[in-house]
Amino acid sequence: MSQLHNIWPWPDGSRQTQSEVVQDITLTSPSSNMQSAPRQIKIIQMAGSTGPHAPRIAEEVWERWKPIIVENYGTNRMTQMQLKEYMEREHGFIATKRQYVHRLGTIWGIGKYKKKNSNNNSNNKRSRKRRNSDNPPDSDQSLEQPTFRPGNLRRHQDGPVYNAPMDSEEVRRLYRHAGDLCLAAFGDGHSAFQIYHKLYRDQSTPVHDVAACNRHVVDCNRAQQTGEHADLVEEMLQANINILYPKGSPPSWRAVLFHLIMAHRYDREPTDGDATSQIERVIDNQLLKTYNLAVIPQRGFLLDVEAYIYLSYSLARYNEATVDPDERININQILGEFIAQQPALINGTSPSCLLMCTNWCIGVLEGNPKMPAKFPSSNGNLLVGTYKVLCTLWCAWVHGAFPRSPQGNHRTPTIPPHPATWADQTVSQLAISPGELLTNVVCMIMTAGPQQQGRNSTIRDALEGAKSLQKLAVEDGQIFIHRFLGQVRKNNDRRMTHQMIVDFDADLATENWELIKPFRSFIADEFKLVLPELSGEAFCLPVALNTGEDDDEEDYDDEDVYDEDEDDPYTTSQYPRQSSHSRQHAYPASPLGGGPNLRPCMGMDKLQIGSRPSSDDGRRGGRGPTTTPLRQHQGGNHASSEDAADVDFD
Repeated sequence: MSQLHNIWPWPDGSRQTQSEVVQDITLTSPSSNMQSAPRQIKIIQMAGSTGPHAPRIAEEVWERWKPIIVENYGTNRMTQMQLKEYMEREHGFIATKRQYVHRLGTIWGIGKYKKKNSNNNSNNKRSRKRRNSDNPPDSDQSLEQPTFRPGNLRRHQDGPVYNAPMDSEEVRRLYRHAGDLCLAAFGDGHSAFQIYHKLYRDQSTPVHDVAACNRHVVDCNRAQQTGEHADLVEEMLQANINILYPKGSPPSWRAVLFHLIMAHRYDREPTDGDATSQIERVIDNQLLKTYNLAVIPQRGFLLDVEAYIYLSYSLARYNEATVDPDERININQILGEFIAQQPALINGTSPSCLLMCTNWCIGVLEGNPKMPAKFPSSNGNLLVGTYKVLCTLWCAWVHGAFPRSPQGNHRTPTIPPHPATWADQTVSQLAISPGELLTNVVCMIMTAGPQQQGRNSTIRDALEGAKSLQKLAVEDGQIFIHRFLGQVRKNNDRRMTHQMIVDFDADLATENWELIKPFRSFIADEFKLVLPELSGEAFCLPVALNTGEDDDEEDYDDEDVYDEDEDDPYTTSQYPRQSSHSRQHAYPASPLGGGPNLRPCMGMDKLQIGSRPSSDDGRRGGRGPTTTPLRQHQGGNHASSEDAADVDFD
């Protein structure tokens, strides 16, 4: 491509000179209602549009393209990302996602999930009620046991049904471990969902145990990738609602988590309005008191990692749907408050499974296990080395858990068994699977090892990193916990916010599959597992190693202003950026940058839980007061503890 001074094609056939970069791609395009548009146009990329600040698109340009944009966004029910891709592909009109968000929602007042604003003035933003005791939540903003949509689910399983033989309890346990590895390590939600859902379908008796039922639903909810998966999750929620969240349940993180699970289910639909509305209600009405995290009863875990995962995802989605950067909440601070409220931090009782898992890894690695020949060479690639070590340790654990080989595999295991007592305590202490704990510990081990990979063998590098991690855990258990949660967050946020229907990238999917394919195949061969076939739309997101090179606190931009003429930061940053106001007066950060060192925040207005969100609740505008403890906090502004008990979820 070259820099030219060329002609911009207008929808009505007229032309205007602009500075542009022209790609040599010719397409036929315009829609039927634009007969005067040229039959052949070039895809034009404005000069500099790939940089940090996209060029301004003139008002007359937007107005000329408005009929096509409005028709496809409103009538044809395209998402903003689908609209962006359509306009580039069919009409050569280039704009960033941020420009579309600003133009559709703020300038034109067009949205699928709110009433159309008749005033197109960009300053006419819908402000939200302040989150304080003077303005309690409206009754229609409350959350109670949700009402499901009757007869509105798509039919499932257009393709072959996954039906691997699981004829014994031991085999089912083995498949569950494989599903956990697919999800936590490979980011292969497609395979994990089918394994989890088959285990749910095949249960011989109805599940009446809250923990077991919650495991089924949460597993499938976190693994879902498609609208079909989302429908099946909703059926599971509907069938088990009285077990998971009985009517009249007292306030607790159990109730909060249920509604965040519902929101994530909505996020896998082509339209995400219900998800953002649900998340806003949970965050505003259940968790925040003047932008501080309220204290509500925990679920009984020393460190509720499962709730932490859903809270982190929900806060990211909450900020993503907020147009004004000054109205976004400080994600790190709220997560820091959540961590500070955990029993492991309050009582100083560190989950024993964390250190036990690290010690167990050291024991296996000191035996210098031989890696299978089918593993690819690391060649200094830290991610490949991480998967080699992870699969080696995972096999040692699973072989130790199944000494009699439930799949009838009587040959000598490729990797010798090594019984692990830490696995028996993981679910009860952390609310996640042993496979997910092992995955995150191995990621921490590999990033704690030598900075120059390839100097020693992969096993030796891993052993050095494991011993370094062990030393940290012994010297400062709280920093160890913060580092662990930072790794969990890094692995899960991008997976949970990734929307399959909008963001599927065939090239990226192929690249990721090539990375994890040999390890996935090895696990299947080693334990004689029948893993699901990979569909053409399946994607995987490998683990994200927390090397500290892209720390969230360092990624903020003091001059970040939400304007339609900037590139969308969500394409280059894991979390929405926040203004300098948010950072300047925030609480001090933790030693690891994973969240601030905060005492538990007390206080909460009397709240109620209401029904499923309506589709026009007025999102995307300003969000509450511009001066809040998160942005202008000078310390000592926590609510009184008397308010903490005055919480009503019914």
